Amino acid sequence: MQQSLSTGRKALYGAGDIMGTLAFTVTALFLPYFFTDVLGLPSVLAGLVIFIGNFWDALTDPFAGHISDRTKSRLGRRRPYFLYMALPIGLTFVLLFAVPSGMATSATFILTSIAYIAFMTSTTFYLVPYLAFGMEIEKSYDGRTSLIAWRMLFSIGFGLVGAVVPKIIWEAAETPSKGFLIMAVMLAIPVTISTLFPFFAAKEQKSESLHESHFFNDFKKALKSRSFLKGVIIYVATWAGIGVVQTLLIYYFKYVLCIPEQFELLIGVLFGVTIVALPLWVFLSGRLDKRKAYVIGAVVFILGLAALLMPTHIILKLIWFVIPVLGIGLSALHVMPNAILPEAIEAASEGKSGEGAHYGIVTFIYKMSNALMQLGVLGILGAVGYIETTQESAVVQPASAILAIKMLLVVVPIGMLILGIIMAFAFKIGRHGEIAKQPARITKEAANEH
Repeated sequence: MQQSLSTGRKALYGAGDIMGTLAFTVTALFLPYFFTDVLGLPSVLAGLVIFIGNFWDALTDPFAGHISDRTKSRLGRRRPYFLYMALPIGLTFVLLFAVPSGMATSATFILTSIAYIAFMTSTTFYLVPYLAFGMEIEKSYDGRTSLIAWRMLFSIGFGLVGAVVPKIIWEAAETPSKGFLIMAVMLAIPVTISTLFPFFAAKEQKSESLHESHFFNDFKKALKSRSFLKGVIIYVATWAGIGVVQTLLIYYFKYVLCIPEQFELLIGVLFGVTIVALPLWVFLSGRLDKRKAYVIGAVVFILGLAALLMPTHIILKLIWFVIPVLGIGLSALHVMPNAILPEAIEAASEGKSGEGAHYGIVTFIYKMSNALMQLGVLGILGAVGYIETTQESAVVQPASAILAIKMLLVVVPIGMLILGIIMAFAFKIGRHGEIAKQPARITKEAANEH
């Protein structure tokens, strides 16, 4: 099938991911650290705040998809949300980092929970329609890979901004808490504006009929589709693993390698290599397919992570080699799971309307898994004696906490990626929507799924 979107329109759509990437990179990398090392919230409670917000977010995702599938307006089903959610997203992002330091633990816990729930709710009603919109405006196999690559270009580029700039800003302020607030206000501007770009990417095609079923019917039907389940597991395993890496990376640089001053530079190299490697994975996807490109990229990333288990003095000598290897693998992990999802969703929806509902199901499963993963990781840190501080006060972490940071950073993501690789080998939908290889199984699998 010929690609339907021009390069300019793909770029406009891709720029819409600036919001998700910039905001979520900042929250993934620095929000747990802000809670534990600036507000002084115990790591177990910090994990609980993130769990509550993600749990609520997971519950609202299918609802947001369901509502967007049924929205009727002169602007279409998805595009109104790109306009209406811009300001709430920016305001709630600032609210996250406006919680003052020095309050009682109970008050801090309550305020951070409310702020995080508000932020996650506002982003849900943008991101679920946004993801469904991309699937609808580009139908071709390679066109979708190209569209995702444009998304990832902006995603990784502004992920670099979100990874490097915040620490520079807060370290220049009088206190870390004031610096985090200034950072949030500054970054809220591009976060807010970026939600408007996909509005101009394309007009929505009129749907012949609205998706008539309800969430629980969609959910039960989706779970019967083997291809959908495999695609979802690839997506969830990959991004949950990346989420663990994002959460622990700043702790790893500060307490394991003891080079917090090099964090911005090394993260910049990581994201820079990730951006440069994007064309490689688009090329490999075209020459091979998305599944094989995913497997290759996951293996590369696993090798980079495994290297972090080496003794600290060796890692410090090899860090400038390990970081680029991680960047090359990370590039594939950004593109391929997202590019595989549309085929998995079409297998579950039988090509009918309801993309929003199915993306809501995907994000529901992902966010529930991610919430449990974050709670577990931060809970383990608390259990092994991690010492929280206020205003980044200097502390010496116990050896048990340092070992936990190192092992959790490496072992958990590797386990998740191995699961993703297994599912990628089992995922058989190919370039033209057919079951790749073993044609005799097509009828049998189709019968099982439909």
